[in-house]
Amino acid sequence: MQCFQPAKTRSFSLAIAGIVLAMFAGGSCLAQEAAPAFTSFDAPGAGTGSGQGTFPVAITRNGFIGVTVFDNNTVAHAYVRSPKGYYTAVAPPNSIDTYLAGLNSSGQIVGAFIDSKNQTHGYFRNSNGTFIQLDVPGSTGFTNVAGINADGQIAGTYFASGGSQQSYFWDVKNPSQYVAFTVSGSTATVATGINKSGEITGLYDDGAGTHAFIRSPDGTISTFDFGGGNTVNGPLLINTRGQITGGVFNLGFNGGFLRTPNGQFIYWAVTLHVGPQPQGINESGVIVGYFYSDSGSDYAFVRDAAGNITNITVPFSNTATQATGINRGGQIIGNYTDANGASHGWVN
Repeated sequence: MQCFQPAKTRSFSLAIAGIVLAMFAGGSCLAQEAAPAFTSFDAPGAGTGSGQGTFPVAITRNGFIGVTVFDNNTVAHAYVRSPKGYYTAVAPPNSIDTYLAGLNSSGQIVGAFIDSKNQTHGYFRNSNGTFIQLDVPGSTGFTNVAGINADGQIAGTYFASGGSQQSYFWDVKNPSQYVAFTVSGSTATVATGINKSGEITGLYDDGAGTHAFIRSPDGTISTFDFGGGNTVNGPLLINTRGQITGGVFNLGFNGGFLRTPNGQFIYWAVTLHVGPQPQGINESGVIVGYFYSDSGSDYAFVRDAAGNITNITVPFSNTATQATGINRGGQIIGNYTDANGASHGWVN
């Protein structure tokens, strides 16, 4: 384990400006919040060129942040940032590029790495610093990790023989067992999220379009979509209560949706070209993400449990912003892009 002292950070306060968006259903109003404090941060070795820098991925309830960093050679590294700004390197054996996908409050960390043979493996790092390499039996050199829950259970994807993309469930309590699954009739099944109960959500393609699925802990798979020319886009995210959020596209319009545990849908923020891309949801149903812009000037948002959407104006000079995660206490993380195209992390 390698630790680093915090790099110099900048803290500011911010006035949040609300935006009013057209809705299909659900609440929408101009939201005015108290100005929170924001901290900008750069992980060790973060590059300063376009596409390089610090990319926060997830935040635990106690404020530890998982990040993927691209250095000046665009090589990927993974770190965990403590609430006090100290960094711990996450470096699986034999890794050339390392990506972080998730972490929990027990100190367990997951992600994927690429080795010298250009093979992709998943990894599980325990709180004591030991690693388990993840390779689904029958995979053809690609095993990826989507996320981890509080109990050390993982959802991910892999390429099987014949080139099909399939998903799997893995539990640290049974480390030699991989439970592979696909949606019946699909050409690709991609897990994108797992909650504390072990429910898994994700996307699948059947040749006619992209749809969504939910896999229950007993292995039962249910599917849903929006009919017509609608296409689900992701990632899909699921919280402890079983709420699922993601994006939907139809005839040039992008929108967000929230699916309740009983299967009801709330559509929100439906706009032309610049629809929402949810990136995080917490136990209270608060959603964060960014509004996509054709020009590249994405901007971060938070949608509260009542449906109010607030634009997050990060107080650092930037050309684009994203919110990428939120914890139980409402702390939000994200990244912003500077004039050189490099990314920096932020937390409020």
